[in-house]
Amino acid sequence: MENETGREDMSRHMRDIRCRKCNRLLMKGEVEVVEIKCPKCGYVQRIGREREVKGEAVQALQIA
Repeated sequence: MENETGREDMSRHMRDIRCRKCNRLLMKGEVEVVEIKCPKCGYVQRIGREREVKGEAVQALQIA
């Protein structure tokens, strides 16, 4: 039963990540950087933060 309780607690803290075009739920959780294609409308989006190794540029992308 501990696993079920742990999963419930974990799912409460996970963020919904939705397609920016059709609002379909794509995943739940936290990510550094991910590129994901919506299976419903085909829209490809990047989610998270992208940083260059040398720190020359930092680009933060919105999480839907």
